[in-house]
Amino acid sequence: MRLSRAMILLRYVDLTKYFFKYEDGSQGRTCKPAMGTSFAAGTTDGPSNVDEFGQNMTPTSGFLRFMGHLLSMPTDEAKRCHAPKDILLYTGSMKAPYPYMPSKMAFQLIRIGNLIIAGVPGEFTTMAGRRTAKALKKIFVDKGVVSSDARVVINNCASGYAGYVSTIEEYQHQRYEGASTAYGPHTHGAMTSILKEMAKEMAEGKAYRWPGAPPSIPTEAQLWEGQSDVVSDDPPIGGKFGDVKKDVLPWNYAPGSVAQATIWGAHPRNNLRRNSTFVSVWRSEDGKAPWKMVADDNDWELRFEWKRVGISASTVTITWEIPEDVKTAFYTLRYNGEAKHLGKIISISGACLSIGGKIEVALQAVNVEVVGACLEAAAARPQSPIEVTLPDGSIKEATSWKTTPLDIAQDISRGLANNCVVALVEYSERLGDNSCSQCVAADGEEDEDEDEESNAELWDLTRPLEGSCKLELIKFDDDRGRDTFWHSSSHVLGAALEDKFGGHLTIGPAVQGGFYYDMFLGDQALSEANFQEIEDAVAELRQSDSPFERLVITRDEALELFAHNPFKVDLIKRKVAPDALTTAYRCGDLVDLCRGPHLPSTSRVKAFKVMKNSSAYWLGSAENDSLQRIYGVSFPSEKQLKAHLRQQEEAKERDHRRVGTQQGLFFFDAVMAPGSCFWTSYGARLYNRLQELMRAEYRARGFEEVITPNITASELFKRSGHYQNYREDMYGFNVEGQEWFLKPMNCPGHCVIFDSRPRSYRELPMRLADFGVLHRNELSGTLAGLTRVRRFQQDDAHIFCREDQIKDEVSSALSFVFDMYELFGFEFSLALSTRPKKALGGQELWDRAEEQLQQALNSTGRPWSLKKGDGAFYGPKIDIQLKDALGRGHQCGTIQLDFQLPLRFNLKYQEKAAEVQEEPAEKKPTAEAAEGSEKEPVLPAGYARPVIVHRAILGSVERMLGVLCEHYGGKWPLWLSPRQCMVVPVSDDAFEYATYVKEALHSRGFHVEVNLGDDRLNKKVRDAQVAQFNYILVVGQNEEEETAVNIRARGVKRPLGTKSLEEFIQQLEEENNPRALQKPKVLAPFKRQAPAESVSS
Repeated sequence: MRLSRAMILLRYVDLTKYFFKYEDGSQGRTCKPAMGTSFAAGTTDGPSNVDEFGQNMTPTSGFLRFMGHLLSMPTDEAKRCHAPKDILLYTGSMKAPYPYMPSKMAFQLIRIGNLIIAGVPGEFTTMAGRRTAKALKKIFVDKGVVSSDARVVINNCASGYAGYVSTIEEYQHQRYEGASTAYGPHTHGAMTSILKEMAKEMAEGKAYRWPGAPPSIPTEAQLWEGQSDVVSDDPPIGGKFGDVKKDVLPWNYAPGSVAQATIWGAHPRNNLRRNSTFVSVWRSEDGKAPWKMVADDNDWELRFEWKRVGISASTVTITWEIPEDVKTAFYTLRYNGEAKHLGKIISISGACLSIGGKIEVALQAVNVEVVGACLEAAAARPQSPIEVTLPDGSIKEATSWKTTPLDIAQDISRGLANNCVVALVEYSERLGDNSCSQCVAADGEEDEDEDEESNAELWDLTRPLEGSCKLELIKFDDDRGRDTFWHSSSHVLGAALEDKFGGHLTIGPAVQGGFYYDMFLGDQALSEANFQEIEDAVAELRQSDSPFERLVITRDEALELFAHNPFKVDLIKRKVAPDALTTAYRCGDLVDLCRGPHLPSTSRVKAFKVMKNSSAYWLGSAENDSLQRIYGVSFPSEKQLKAHLRQQEEAKERDHRRVGTQQGLFFFDAVMAPGSCFWTSYGARLYNRLQELMRAEYRARGFEEVITPNITASELFKRSGHYQNYREDMYGFNVEGQEWFLKPMNCPGHCVIFDSRPRSYRELPMRLADFGVLHRNELSGTLAGLTRVRRFQQDDAHIFCREDQIKDEVSSALSFVFDMYELFGFEFSLALSTRPKKALGGQELWDRAEEQLQQALNSTGRPWSLKKGDGAFYGPKIDIQLKDALGRGHQCGTIQLDFQLPLRFNLKYQEKAAEVQEEPAEKKPTAEAAEGSEKEPVLPAGYARPVIVHRAILGSVERMLGVLCEHYGGKWPLWLSPRQCMVVPVSDDAFEYATYVKEALHSRGFHVEVNLGDDRLNKKVRDAQVAQFNYILVVGQNEEEETAVNIRARGVKRPLGTKSLEEFIQQLEEENNPRALQKPKVLAPFKRQAPAESVSS
């Protein structure tokens, strides 16, 4: 069951004299209430019966005005304050027989999970409600309290009524709504300001919390209305009164969390216990007697709910909202009542388990048992002489099931032992029962394929070696070492979170740039205010030098060990078969499911920093529980941490969202189109320029651009396999009973184009490129500026080629990648990912394809690495990871072979006639294909299946522009810049010539502006520099006489001098062409080739 509680804030505010400031700094204030003339006109669908009144008017009858003012004459101050409202009734001064409108109004703010309800004392117009809701949502989202898909409801559920509330623009028209806005033109601004202040307090945890809605106070008659007389109370079958039906969840509770238990009870009408209590909370310092009562029916944080669950059986549910100032101790919830049983009233009672220490004690007991069993099993392993071969070829003598990699490292040098973090082991033989090595990982949301081609595995430094092996000791500067270091640090973070906040830990992986841990805390939200507390707890654990201990356990042991944590139980049940083993690691008091490996101990984590927090969902689905996610980073030294933090500060300055806002390039609207970017005219210049660059390259490199439908029937994606495996990430809808989807990728459409008519080997390679608009249903919590969006365009290309053309096509694609990345100034690395455990096609086919990829990589003369088993199931690939100006890695480009789509779409081409041999009328499926996951359709004689090369360089245009924003820091090279030139006249007399220069440059295709404002020259030049114009052209009388410009360059202090306008244009034209486009092909002299062999196609 998910426990949700409401957070409630109530405030009374005097609206007759409320002063506040708008976002732009201007001041607003409210007035004593008054109703305008059009208030009496009524609404459009309910007009007034008095013809004297209409919308947006003053009364034509002096008598009506006289009657209104007779009741209360508005003051001059009131008229000024309410303008342009024509006051009909000055209700703020009408006091007899009682005040017509109150001065103080109630405002309520309620949050239940991702739902926020603003209780306002008035009826907001649609536009006023939208603005207020958007402002409140921004505060909660920015504070990390709710996710971006939270909902804000504006409702008139507060006590008191202030009439309509219109926006300041609607107020100016003085129709019915504006005239009924009682507290003046700034009424809506004032109410929004009040609610925003309340939202900030609530987001910072200052609101009163209540588990569900606060109770009303009914009369005794109301309390028992509809309830029949008590005939009899009976205990549950096989039980007795006071038995616990559902106990408190066995965890360490934190202040602000909710504890709940259900006990078999009896009808409370038997004894209303006016001088005693039904439920109570008792405290003990050590979980033993004596116990002291600390809360009862009189306390708001304690709630009692009785429910009839049968003819005569009933339950009592006790809910305790644990106060923020609770004392650390053991607590229990108790129930007392009377039952009418067998004609007599008897006293009954019941109590839950103690809250605070149970799970800690139980965990320690199980851990000792499991650790002892593991150590005992390890000690019984055969300890025999083994040989350990190091990377330099040297051999170390060791003992199986005794010697550890750390022992080997210490034998070499103390420095190596201190600096290595994990080992890579490849066994030539394993001694003894190695069942402890055949374990199922149950520590993550997603399953990871293991490499079946390599026997090497990452190994804990303190885990005994199991036989003769090759051994590599890995340090932090290796990606594998860094991931291990950060994974261990995530366990340290998890231990601190569990210690300080209770709750349920879920998963805590290493990720790019650090690690995180997800935790379920109900509706409790962690914030930046908790970071120091977390870091202090981590520091204690680091200083304790607690070892990481690997535990091999059965499924039943795992279920027992994590019985208190429903998320871990879910992972175990889904991932671990009944007869399988899994692993957990112990670190201090924390025991967690984990595949490992880990550091020797917590003291290795010398430097630790909590970076940020956010919300997440269990298993990544918004339908599941909301989790708190804490991100951290750690290093082997404080020096490395400080360097990282400096880099993070620079990265923050370069953040593409910041640059995009400062330069007015793009923005996002979380309400109108979450995850889809709005590009301004400046941003569109960047977007279009990248596409122009790619189109020019396509033409030079033999690609043909195509256009495919944005909406296609589901049959297309069923055929491609995306429907079966990717459907949740696609946007689908039904029209006239048929299922349709927005396309998430271009490849199925390109297959349809290839298959649209018979193909010959002469047409291959066929290179199809597409800038089609794609949509993917990314989870709201994963959206991140331009780097993770829902709507985007890719520089997507698919090359249909013969198997013997793979090397040449991949070499050409690599050359394309190199030219583009060098143009942008990126450094990059190459890696070949080979056949995974689950792969389509036979080993021979993969071997041939991988060999051609290796040949293509070798031909570049650049270094590359091998990622065994990391290819996609449908083909091997080359990953290109670029590095930006801050040294951060980004995965944008990829070159991927695909054997699956040609099979699914039954793509084929007619082979060269000379290569067609005598065979049966139809080709049978190959043995290779039979090993794959798809059954190969039969090919006609003389036909072959093409291979598809998926090729992307930018990745998505959006993602690449986000990377380039940060790479350049907003200082765009001229050929890509959306602001190339700013013309600045030295005086008004030069305006005409400055405009001429601007038009001359504009007509030649440059992005140019002219500043004809009133600022001084130095201010104009400075503004252009801040706006990152590449060139600033200062013109005056001298320049006009010579048709010239005085040139200043971005980032250069001194002017570059004066050039004629035509010379400067020629300079710009040279700079405006990227180097990659300055490679005109020289047409070679015609020379007839030798006659080709006769072929048929």
